[in-house]
Amino acid sequence: MADKNKEWVDYKEVKEKVTMQMVLDRYNIKLHPVGDELRGACPIHKGTGKQFSVNVKKNAFQCFYAGCKAKGNVLDFLAAMEHCTVRDAALKLAKWFQVGELVEPSDAREGVIALLGKTEIAGGFMPDLMPTAAQLDEMIAWYEQKNEELNKALTINWRTLTTLRILKAKK
Repeated sequence: MADKNKEWVDYKEVKEKVTMQMVLDRYNIKLHPVGDELRGACPIHKGTGKQFSVNVKKNAFQCFYAGCKAKGNVLDFLAAMEHCTVRDAALKLAKWFQVGELVEPSDAREGVIALLGKTEIAGGFMPDLMPTAAQLDEMIAWYEQKNEELNKALTINWRTLTTLRILKAKK
């Protein structure tokens, strides 16, 4: 990984793409819906009352406990939870939720076709054109890399699931 002081982070994109609900889910924090808000114990100061509030529409949070008073956006929340800078929080969120790094599924198919060349015909392999052991090693390495990249696309499913949970909580 590159030196984190030199890594570019788009704060605006992170705030737009990562919701408070996604981060709460990552920490397994359960809050109760009240209108457009979620309320419960503050995870920052480990409170036990219902002083903590998340405004889902504004993607912001606030703790009303006098000894805490934490408030802000998703970056501020993670910075408070992880005891780190807002920059480090943005980098963590970008990494956790693969902000700006999604790989299109069509890229994988094109890569397989390029690696296989003309060895694949009508869904099967022609025995006399089977890849060599070295080509198979290259294909395996490529698949392992693409598998890792494609797993990043699951972030989309995570966002959808989070949205559905919010909608269900409002019912």
